[in-house]
Amino acid sequence: MKKNYYLYYYPDLKPDIAVVEGESKEDAIVQLQRFFCNVSTDNIIMIDCHRKGYVDGIMIISKY
Repeated sequence: MKKNYYLYYYPDLKPDIAVVEGESKEDAIVQLQRFFCNVSTDNIIMIDCHRKGYVDGIMIISKY
């Protein structure tokens, strides 16, 4: 199964950004809860790291 990338963003926490690979948003939440305590569906979004025209394996995150 193809895995997606999920961005965790919590503005009042340092570090405030993490990216995790997972099969679903729920899978990403479980992985992130091992390191962060404020993880919920409200602060996780799926991101596209395989954008057309970019080298595969490079993550360019311009908006979050």
